[in-house]
Amino acid sequence: MQKGIRKCSGIPVITVQSSKEHHQEIILSTITKRAYQIFEEREHKHGFGLDDWLTAEKELWRDDSSDPEPNESQSSGLSKSEETY
Repeated sequence: MQKGIRKCSGIPVITVQSSKEHHQEIILSTITKRAYQIFEEREHKHGFGLDDWLTAEKELWRDDSSDPEPNESQSSGLSKSEETY
């Protein structure tokens, strides 16, 4: 990984360049740590390693943008029928 400092309009800006392999290491490390946390939460019961790994992977790749945002009627407490009037 290479770091560099450059100036943009007189303000120092740190730039970081990283390799794909380094990103993969970070991803695998994150999944491994989370899978182990799940194992610990289950009180160290063996036999669920693949499930733990897949759950950790799913959590990491979960797309939060697919969660529906509350619309105005939900935040105001109005039902859809009340909202139209």
